[in-house]
Amino acid sequence: MRRYLYLLIGLACFGVGAYAWRVQNLGLFAAEEGRVPPALIAQPKEPAAPSVVKVGDERISRDDIDWEYNLLTEGVFGKESLTPIPDLGPHYLEELSTLRRSLVSTMIERKMLYQLVKRDHEFNVLDPARYTSCMTAWQQALQSAPFLDSPKASRDRLKTRLCERALVDQYLKERLYSRIELGNDEVVEYYKNHSGDFKLPERVTIRHILLGSEQEARKWRLQVNAHNFETIARQQSLAPEGVNGGLIGPFGRGRMPAVFEVAFRLEPGSISEVLKSDYGYHVVMLLQRLPKQQLSLDAAKLKIAAILRKQKEEQSYSKWVEKALSETDISTQTANW
Repeated sequence: MRRYLYLLIGLACFGVGAYAWRVQNLGLFAAEEGRVPPALIAQPKEPAAPSVVKVGDERISRDDIDWEYNLLTEGVFGKESLTPIPDLGPHYLEELSTLRRSLVSTMIERKMLYQLVKRDHEFNVLDPARYTSCMTAWQQALQSAPFLDSPKASRDRLKTRLCERALVDQYLKERLYSRIELGNDEVVEYYKNHSGDFKLPERVTIRHILLGSEQEARKWRLQVNAHNFETIARQQSLAPEGVNGGLIGPFGRGRMPAVFEVAFRLEPGSISEVLKSDYGYHVVMLLQRLPKQQLSLDAAKLKIAAILRKQKEEQSYSKWVEKALSETDISTQTANW
């Protein structure tokens, strides 16, 4: 997917209550929460907890932070896509765990960007069709983690969290990334400047048979040849690729488990002896050896276009975040999160 986005968040006058954020890491939205149309997603009806951070017209309470922190520690959502923030020094490391600081950073980023989405009147956040995917994800999450189903406030938090993410993702796709243009001249220039990235090493294509015991492997080794190898692989191999006649590749040296390195010493059509690995016992046949080669521009175009588009998406996202930062007031009443 998870290609990485960086948001640098500078923290000033933290004790007296004022934040100034700027971009260092443009991370993915792993932990999403926010407000979606009340008609579609009910808000928790419990008394509002005191806010810890105010992001525009949205508030983050200590209860909000604790709830998301519990989701992370329970493994409902992964830690890998939290927005990283720089080291704030020993004073704040004493105040907050690294995880909680990253979590609060992500929550602030989320609320800030979602408010920008809501302010764009050309993007209709009230369209019920926009909530189909997040409502499905919500139901699936409740089934996989039943403890989220109670109390109702927890269900509502989860629902808004997922739906906000869905809307932000839709906005990125429809309003930002759809406007990206990529010219052929850019592709040609990238190829000229990165020609070394398009050199392919020597590669091989093989078929193999995986068996559970050495005795069985030796039995089938005596029976296979270049003509029946594919059929026997389909019938006898325990490997997932057995359904394809044991076909693997092409791949270069060091790209596959060590047992397959034998293929680089075989001649096309020849078959190895029985080989042992952590997976079982293998018999390998070399189908084809491909020499080193330089990919042509035509062959590399799709890969280059994907690289350049990703770069432009990151640039577009970065500008969008900076716009949100310039238009959103962020403040706090406490340093004790």
